Amino acid sequence: MENSNLIILILSAGAIIYILFKVAQKVLKAVLVLAIAALAFYLWQGGSINELQGKGMEALFDQSSLSQLEENNCEGEDADKTKCLCIIGPIKEDLSSRLSISDMTSIDLDKELVKKEIRTSLKNKQKEIRKCIVNKKGPEYWDGIKGAWEKLKDAVDKEPT
Repeated sequence: MENSNLIILILSAGAIIYILFKVAQKVLKAVLVLAIAALAFYLWQGGSINELQGKGMEALFDQSSLSQLEENNCEGEDADKTKCLCIIGPIKEDLSSRLSISDMTSIDLDKELVKKEIRTSLKNKQKEIRKCIVNKKGPEYWDGIKGAWEKLKDAVDKEPT
């Protein structure tokens, strides 16, 4: 009688393992399909592969001059209107309120001064930038870019070397 119980136990264990593998396959396929659908939705809603690759906030503001800030980020087909309106706009506004045109022209000659002034403007406008992004894209979008915002804050806090 014990041999038959052992055979039944082995067959039952084999059947359970087989069922678990089949269920796991279905779950993984469903997750893959949902991930692809989410990526397609993201791209359809105006997201870009460059954003997914994480261009990096520091690279975004690694400008050669203050006058090129808007030109490099807000013009052309690939320009992100939210980035332009919510990040570049407030920075340009802060720079214009703090600096004269002749100051900006002289700062444009020194790349480190350009970075310093952009960092200062980012610090001054952090709350406005966050509020604009939440208003334009929604709180869910803001939750999704918290990591990028942390990188932005790191880039703002990092002094030039």
